[in-house]
Amino acid sequence: MSPVVGEPPRASSDVSDETIEAQVRRLLSATFQPSETPQRRVDQRFPYARLVLLRPLDNEPSFSDHKPVVAVGKHLSEHGMGFFHPFPIPYRRVVAEVDLPDGGKCELLIELKWCRFTQFGWYESGGRFISPGGFSPPHTTSTCRPPSRL
Repeated sequence: MSPVVGEPPRASSDVSDETIEAQVRRLLSATFQPSETPQRRVDQRFPYARLVLLRPLDNEPSFSDHKPVVAVGKHLSEHGMGFFHPFPIPYRRVVAEVDLPDGGKCELLIELKWCRFTQFGWYESGGRFISPGGFSPPHTTSTCRPPSRL
């Protein structure tokens, strides 16, 4: 019997569900095992695989003319976050807008501390949340606002 056009190829008969499950278990255990290398970090990091809108800031405390960048969160801690993005961000400060579970939004002012090119053509960056002190525009402070009413 010939396969139907557009149907994915069937797995060979020697691949069982147990083999697939064993491979997935191996991947999960390798991904989530505690690191054996000493960590310099003080804060515990939590996985944060969510979309983040990054609005770049100019040298002055105002938004730049550049369009916001959609990034993919990587880690979140009490003092900072890391994320992936498709091209370099030429600014030291960004406002990260994240969605809250209740539908609200939270804006966090971040000072970017590092950036590196990944093997897949994206960039990985991270930074620390900074104090809003001296940063006057109210829409850029590190506050969470309730969901907007329609």
